[in-house]
Amino acid sequence: MTMQFKFFAIPVCSPEQDEEELNKFLRSHRVLTVERHFNPEKAYWAVAVEYADQNPTAEAPPLHRREKTDFTIGMTEEEKERFEKYKNTRRRLATERGVPAYLIFTNDELSILAHVPVLNAETVRNVKGIAPSRLNDYVAFFFNSTEDEKSGLPDAVHLQSGKPA
Repeated sequence: MTMQFKFFAIPVCSPEQDEEELNKFLRSHRVLTVERHFNPEKAYWAVAVEYADQNPTAEAPPLHRREKTDFTIGMTEEEKERFEKYKNTRRRLATERGVPAYLIFTNDELSILAHVPVLNAETVRNVKGIAPSRLNDYVAFFFNSTEDEKSGLPDAVHLQSGKPA
């Protein structure tokens, strides 16, 4: 992709025709930058447009779109199940608390947690990026097992005691 420039001079008096030409150009090209300066001595706007060459949409990347990462690559079936379970728990928590899911845990953090066979306060504390505040606020919701359900104890009790779930 080569970058090109186009320059416009738009007079302050009767700018309609020149404005239309500028707007038509902007709509039909992949614009990279626009710089404008007012010249008070000659009463006109000088506009410099930097744009991509020829077919403007052929090489234009989608705006604000990132490639999707498959976090389950290299995971065992058991780890994939845990990852999906953690994502569902995160989604439920995010909905209940009215916050974006990534504020609870990112997909990257959940994939790391999915690799850990037994979650407890100590193992989660070692995951890079999980701050103590998020550890205290959210991680207890990810500790649940049949034994915990039978005991009737809330998961937070196990988090505080450091007992693996």
